[in-house]
Amino acid sequence: MRQRSRVLLLLLVITLLCGVLFMMRPDGLLAPYLSIYDEPDEPSEPSQDGPVSDGPDTPSEPDDPDVLPELPPERPSEPDVPTTPTEPSTPTVPTVPSEPNTPEPPEPSVEPTVPPVRPSEPEKPVNPLPSYDYPIDVSAYLPAISYRYDSILLVNKTHPLGPSFSPGIVTKLPSSLTLYKKDVQLEITAASAVEAMLLCMRADGITNTFVTSGYRSYQYQASLQNSYVRDEKSRNPSLTQAEALAIVRTYSAAPGSSEHQSGLCVDLMTTSMSNLDETFESTAAFAWLQKNAAQFGFILRYPKGKEAITGYTYEPWHYRFVGRDAAIEITEAGLTLEEYLNK
Repeated sequence: MRQRSRVLLLLLVITLLCGVLFMMRPDGLLAPYLSIYDEPDEPSEPSQDGPVSDGPDTPSEPDDPDVLPELPPERPSEPDVPTTPTEPSTPTVPTVPSEPNTPEPPEPSVEPTVPPVRPSEPEKPVNPLPSYDYPIDVSAYLPAISYRYDSILLVNKTHPLGPSFSPGIVTKLPSSLTLYKKDVQLEITAASAVEAMLLCMRADGITNTFVTSGYRSYQYQASLQNSYVRDEKSRNPSLTQAEALAIVRTYSAAPGSSEHQSGLCVDLMTTSMSNLDETFESTAAFAWLQKNAAQFGFILRYPKGKEAITGYTYEPWHYRFVGRDAAIEITEAGLTLEEYLNK
């Protein structure tokens, strides 16, 4: 019994000692009171490997052991926001910043240039000749008068036209310009040019000259030739058909070889004439044509002394349209159409 009490006392003493020792630890309850009896530690020399500090500019005061360091105030936590599961976002590819656009200086305002309106031109250029004065205003006829052919049509015994040839657009001449107001047709350009020529002739005082023949078809020329053959045989019954035809061919073309089929020529006649013959050479109209016909695009097609070249006898009444420039050149040079085209 006594021994048991001793054991309990010993355990109590040990428990008390352990409690005292626990309180004497650096973080125990008695640590602040026991530190005042500690001897100050000797300053240790700075390490040769570590950086040497010159120390603070102002000496700091020793920390008060009784004052706990102030902690920064805690930021109140934001309430949790419930999140909904989202699909994994595609990683954003960093973009390279583009260079700033340097604004270009504004172009000076320029008013749009309106192209000059070109005056309407005829199909072929018009070149009025200042050396010639038309007696009336022929501006409406100039596109026809000054027409230039890319290739002038040649029609003669060696350059015939076929039965199917057509001059294109043909038109009827005004009845005031035809002999006894008969129907005469011409190719439309030649018709305009001959109208201007006869109007100018009348303005110059010659009023008795008219167109008696213009466009003839292949078939009409064939019937005309047959009538001429009959006339020759009636005047000379001893002539054979071939002989009569040979005579006719000296003044009338065979079908296809007549320039009238081109629609580009006219036969002119005065009211004092009964037939187409060389008496036309003595008229005022012929003298006027010799001087002025080329200014309207016409040439004397079968001149005197050129029968071997043209293949036909002299015809002072027969005029062919070739356009003003070519007509002037042919007339001034004294050429036939054959000679002009063979230059």
